[in-house]
Amino acid sequence: MNTFGTQKADQGQQHSGHGGHGGHGWMMMICCVPMLVIAIVLVATGVATSGFIFVAVMCTVMIS
Repeated sequence: MNTFGTQKADQGQQHSGHGGHGGHGWMMMICCVPMLVIAIVLVATGVATSGFIFVAVMCTVMIS
């Protein structure tokens, strides 16, 4: 194996994980806010049952 291939493999190991994506989780949760608001409005107007809020909250929890 040449030196370039070894350096390339080492760089891939150094950048593994989600160290640089800390804000991504927050952005995903912020994107859930409209869904939660819609769920609350639908339940408040009687269009959907309270189970709909449970589903929306569980979706938000699974994303985080």
